[in-house]
Amino acid sequence: MSGNRYVKQAALLVLGLGFILPASSQAQDVPQEGRMVTVQGYGSIIAGDRAKARDDAINDAQRNAVEQVMGTHVQSSTITENFMLIQDNIYTQTSGYISNYEITNEMEEPDMITITMRATVKESQLVSDLAAIGVLMSRMNYPRLLVLIDEQIFIDEGGEERVPTTVDNATTTTLFMEMLQPKGFRFVDPTTVAMNTQASVLQSALEGDVAQAVTIGRAHQAEVIVLGTTVSKKGTAQYGNMISMTVNITMRILRADTGEIMATSQENDAGMGLSPVDGSARGIERAMNRLGPRLEEMILERWNAEVTGSRVIELHIVNQIGFMQLQQFRQRLPYYVRGVEEVTQKSFLEGLAVLEVRAGTDAMGLATELASKAWEEFTIEVTGVTANQVRIRVTPKEPR
Repeated sequence: MSGNRYVKQAALLVLGLGFILPASSQAQDVPQEGRMVTVQGYGSIIAGDRAKARDDAINDAQRNAVEQVMGTHVQSSTITENFMLIQDNIYTQTSGYISNYEITNEMEEPDMITITMRATVKESQLVSDLAAIGVLMSRMNYPRLLVLIDEQIFIDEGGEERVPTTVDNATTTTLFMEMLQPKGFRFVDPTTVAMNTQASVLQSALEGDVAQAVTIGRAHQAEVIVLGTTVSKKGTAQYGNMISMTVNITMRILRADTGEIMATSQENDAGMGLSPVDGSARGIERAMNRLGPRLEEMILERWNAEVTGSRVIELHIVNQIGFMQLQQFRQRLPYYVRGVEEVTQKSFLEGLAVLEVRAGTDAMGLATELASKAWEEFTIEVTGVTANQVRIRVTPKEPR
């Protein structure tokens, strides 16, 4: 896998995600070792919360210190050697990566606190302890994948008679899960889905109905849906009693809560066997040996871009609100909520609105910020949170 870039970037988010040392203007009483760097960190003062802004500035400086030291330490070998899930206690190891820091300067402006920090980073321990993709999966809260692939195996030369797709005859689904499960990916059990889903709904999803696939995904607490089609037909090659089958696999990766496409790819190959099903299985395996790792990397790169940068979260306002009040709320949002970079109005229909919020946090972080701030103009009530969507009630306050 050529994922060295996202592995390196994932490594850099370790400190900002969990290795947060207690805020202090004094150097921590820990023996110094490693590389010393001088960095700055910034924290925005939102709604007058100076204590939080100072914590944010310290955390930002610590993250910058680790990023500066990391350099090119994380090599591609990290992928194979450390591709495991990280236990929750990794976030409690506060003595790990910064052995010593000292705040050398602190400056407060009307809307920002700037911290200058001298930090000693244990670069050897940082590199050896780092399991970059495990950290990435943890930061994404170990999302569950639902795989829905319609496997069409045509057993006659005319391409009319086919073997129906069943739970027991789903080679593409099985191979995809077997490739990713050892690496920490979690899946919804296909048998459970088949037992608890109406046959017509499941068939519609298998045939590519995104709305039905999303409905099934939500019902089974999946965050990601793998929706695809495998078509296998008799080929022209003939070798004694062996049957040649040509295989085409197309797969899409969707967010279960919004239906947004995260990745898409396809692959072709062929296989020989004593029966059409056997030949198809061999062709599917050959194609999936290329398609599976490619999709895996696309998913991880997408997740890494979100946790190391910003992500788009759908913000649904579920109660009646006036158009001008909506515009006021949309304009105020970046000033009240930390990390919000951009707010776009996606829809406004009969008083209900959907906004797209680009922010340097996840949906839970956005929901927490919305609920905890003391808004002057509105009362905010969070009514629901999924991986990429927040639902709120916005009630304008009466003028004083």
